[in-house]
Amino acid sequence: SLNFFVGLSEDIMYRGTVFGALRQQPQLITAVGLSSLAFGMLHLVNLGLGQSLPLTAFQVLNASALGALFCAVRLQTNSIWPPIFLHMIWNSYVMLGQAIAETQPGTYIAPASAELDAAAFLLPTILIVITYWVFRSYTRRTGQSLFHHAPTPAMMPPISA
Repeated sequence: SLNFFVGLSEDIMYRGTVFGALRQQPQLITAVGLSSLAFGMLHLVNLGLGQSLPLTAFQVLNASALGALFCAVRLQTNSIWPPIFLHMIWNSYVMLGQAIAETQPGTYIAPASAELDAAAFLLPTILIVITYWVFRSYTRRTGQSLFHHAPTPAMMPPISA
């Protein structure tokens, strides 16, 4: 339930309120970029909780990429609920992975101060590629470019099966 409420509250704030307000910008890419960056920067709070700078920087990058993906899903589905559920699934996956690693005998868990290796940056890259594909699908379906005024929900055509 914690994962649901974290996903719900963060998505209402960043994909609902922040992205919703920024959709009035001349270009949709501005709304996506600023709301995603704000979502990523939220994770800077982990520095104050003792997490290392490299790991926190990775979380900010990863959360920003996820924020863009969640914005793309929000636009594609014309609903806030799919990003909320994706966010819940993502958080559950991360927490489950941590719990399994912590309970396995002999499993080494890197301390929060551990440095990240280059392979860790593959995940944000994959997220960016998926985000590009979702936005491309959105553009083809609606005829709206990321570089033009974002349609409001009332302007969106219904999704047909």
